[in-house]
Amino acid sequence: MRVSSRGSLFVLFGLLGAPSLLAPRAAASDGGIQSGAAEVGAPLLEGMGSHRRPITTRVPAAQRYFDQGLTLAYGFNHAEAERSFLAAARLDPSCAMCSWGAALVLGPNINAAMKDADVPRAYAHLERALALAPGAAPREQALIQALAKRYTKEPVADRAPLDRAYADAMGEVARRFPDDVDILALHAEALMDLSPWKYWEGGAPRANTQEIIGTLERAMRLDPNHPGANHYYIHVMEASTTPERALDAANRLAHLVPGAGHLVHMPGHIYIRVGMYHEAALANERAILADNRYARHADPANFYLRMYRMHNPHFLWFATTLEGRSADALRAARLLVAMIGEGSASGWHGGHGGGGEVDVMTEHFLATPLYAMVRFGRWRDILREAAPPLDRPYSRGVYHYASAIAHSRLGDEAAALGHLANLGKYADLHALAESTVSGVNSPKAVLSVAYRVASGELAADRGDLEGAIRQLEMAVKLEDGLRYMEPADWHHPTRQILGAILLRAGKAAEAERVYREDLANLPENGYSLFGLAQALEGQGKAIEAAEVRRRFEVAFARADIRLEASRF
Repeated sequence: MRVSSRGSLFVLFGLLGAPSLLAPRAAASDGGIQSGAAEVGAPLLEGMGSHRRPITTRVPAAQRYFDQGLTLAYGFNHAEAERSFLAAARLDPSCAMCSWGAALVLGPNINAAMKDADVPRAYAHLERALALAPGAAPREQALIQALAKRYTKEPVADRAPLDRAYADAMGEVARRFPDDVDILALHAEALMDLSPWKYWEGGAPRANTQEIIGTLERAMRLDPNHPGANHYYIHVMEASTTPERALDAANRLAHLVPGAGHLVHMPGHIYIRVGMYHEAALANERAILADNRYARHADPANFYLRMYRMHNPHFLWFATTLEGRSADALRAARLLVAMIGEGSASGWHGGHGGGGEVDVMTEHFLATPLYAMVRFGRWRDILREAAPPLDRPYSRGVYHYASAIAHSRLGDEAAALGHLANLGKYADLHALAESTVSGVNSPKAVLSVAYRVASGELAADRGDLEGAIRQLEMAVKLEDGLRYMEPADWHHPTRQILGAILLRAGKAAEAERVYREDLANLPENGYSLFGLAQALEGQGKAIEAAEVRRRFEVAFARADIRLEASRF
């Protein structure tokens, strides 16, 4: 059955507050599980896929919880994974691997460093696993001994030697058991954790990257449906110059673990990179539904809800924007804000708890509706938005960026210049260089792009096209200097803006070059296809322009906007 994207988004809004579909399940063969999840401290969740790793236990329910915990770990729901591993340990107190799993998920991962507060608990889980290891199978003992390299009893100032020692130890385990797909996946993840999100430099692989790729490709040859191997492979390949190599992994992962929202979402990272924007949108619609169901069972303090669940509507906004679906993009942006409000009502206040404090990542999410309104030229809507509180400098900067362009478009240059001056003050704040909006780029770096874009837009609106081009060329350089993240930390590809101004200035050949560069970054995106067709027409290349127009019509087949230029 084919459901329209517009209709499905209405469904998403309805399900934000719907009853959970993920009730804990019971089975007579599970040896005690039917007495209730409350007794073991964790639910058994629906849609956890079919991945299994037999461990040394005689309690079927413990095995079941262990398998769930491992799958959740592969899906980056580490807190829920710990709950599952501990439930398994309660059901079978002699299970060494259950304590191994509980220790494993407290360590660092590519999206979060290890918390000092978790060190004693991880060490206690590890000590229990070590004490029980003599009764475990040889490969289980090897995994436990490798994990012993990762943890200390007390926090240390520099974890790098511990993480390196663990990765090296997992390499030895992988060489000893070269056909064990879980071991291969865990070895690859340990290597990825040494340099999170830094696997490529100028298109070339960095240290460990080739080993990570080779390890994961071997794992997927042995088991094409391994959730961890497919997930990690997408992450290591998404920022490469050949993201299409991970397309098969993305297609497989899309349906492997339908109850794990982050895994359902993950194919979108590759779909975006290869120009499959509608597929990326659909993946994130499904992920929103999965995580809405899961949220009914989750601890409200679970970091997964604060970040990974929010990532789904954020990505949906990103994908639908690239399809030209303005109404759906704005709905997704509003849904993201609604989810943050729901989280605040549960007591986590955007990530830190207490007093309504909001972290920068949450500020970035909260800015999404403003970004969407700029992207689609909703100038009067922008001016109806309230200014954020003074204690949120990043949000204030985004507000002034949007307001500057809106006032300029509506002909109020004085107000526009006032907002631009305020934006400049926030872009120069040294304090905004000391945090990140999504783990990689600082708010200062993002607002620096915003300042150059707004400066260029105001210059163009007053007829200073050469000045606008200079500002936007600086914006392009600043955007190119941002580290890779998806959705990109800067919301509006600067080449789409620069190309439009170059065309207004009669520089069609330069505009063509700029649009082709943007299409290399975002294949077949409708904005740059539209601009490229204009640039080709401006040079008298009618036949080539007609072909690009055809591609544009395909790209914007679901769009609800009409373009006159590559930006509003």
